[in-house]
Amino acid sequence: MGNRTKVALVFDDGFASSSRRTADIFEEFGLPAVFAVLAKGFDAPQRFAVGDFELWNDLQSRGHLIQPHGYTHARLPDLPHEQAVEQMRLCLEGFCEKLSGFEPSKTVYHFTYNQSTPALVQWLLPRVAAVRTAGNGQLSREQIGQIIEVQLERLREMLSDRGVTLVLDSSAKELLMREGYDPTYGARPLKRAIQSLIQNPLAVKLLQGEILPGQTVRVSAKGDKLEFKTDAAFATA
Repeated sequence: MGNRTKVALVFDDGFASSSRRTADIFEEFGLPAVFAVLAKGFDAPQRFAVGDFELWNDLQSRGHLIQPHGYTHARLPDLPHEQAVEQMRLCLEGFCEKLSGFEPSKTVYHFTYNQSTPALVQWLLPRVAAVRTAGNGQLSREQIGQIIEVQLERLREMLSDRGVTLVLDSSAKELLMREGYDPTYGARPLKRAIQSLIQNPLAVKLLQGEILPGQTVRVSAKGDKLEFKTDAAFATA
């Protein structure tokens, strides 16, 4: 490609299933995807299984870019400087050992959580082509709320086909924020939280005839559960 890239989408952490699917999608459009992955990886629930260098080498052989995201998922500014430098050194060494043809001087180092310190950047820059760092690495409450609205809009569209309107009050959204956000995995658990707390109970109530076309379902939280109130009845999931 002759033009310089002005905006790049980078997919962090290296979750195996989503990385494979992302690569497939990009290949459909003849584009390379960029994956920022960990040299050692980290413990994750099975549904968030992390890829390994067998996968990264395979994706690289298919034309995708594999770049370092750290040795582990440690938040480097929280570590003593010497330990943080050791993490970065081990990361680059791991990539040199395990990723075919890897050259640190030609790669971009993507700090975990987008967090660094001037001293860490100063140590890295003579060794890599560029670094990525910005912000505090955490989603704000406003951003989580926006993600919840996007996810709920898809569900509302499905319900509208049945003539059903879905309304969540602030307590319900607060519960989704608590259950759907994790400091390590970000908002990835949100889709599962919406499915288990809202979508599945609604499906049961629709099948049992507790919710009818033309009704509005109002959802509120009670403890760690959601309650569903319709024009005609009140039920607990």
